[in-house]
Amino acid sequence: MSQDLKLKNYDGLFDLEIDSATKTFKTVDGMETGISVTLFTDARAPGKYVKDASERRGYVGDIIIKRSLGSLLWTYEQVRLTQEVMNNLRADLETAFAPMRNLKQLSNIEIDVTKKSLSSILIDIKLYFTDNRIERYKTLWSQTKKNGD
Repeated sequence: MSQDLKLKNYDGLFDLEIDSATKTFKTVDGMETGISVTLFTDARAPGKYVKDASERRGYVGDIIIKRSLGSLLWTYEQVRLTQEVMNNLRADLETAFAPMRNLKQLSNIEIDVTKKSLSSILIDIKLYFTDNRIERYKTLWSQTKKNGD
């Protein structure tokens, strides 16, 4: 059963694929789009993270869906990657992925966060499906881009 939208990669830029025959979005069995949307959509930050309410970002659709979409990954762009920060990031990612835990196709989600350098982390997400499939997604995230990287 397909549960995710298919993406087409145009040299690092992604777009949804349309089925030319049915004029609908193409789907796939994986959860690549859901993982990307969850990680890289900016969730609204609480006051303890960002004092100024006008700077807390967030997805405008949260008003409609009555829950927060996305993660607080963006709030870690300007902090030192100490063990405490890594623990907080992992906890924030667990919260971000909580809605996926309710999907009938999944039996478990594991999230691991590993410091790779002074300014980058590896986010490793393992999805356990009820049909015994296991899918793994790894994302290397850097706090800041330097010299056009």
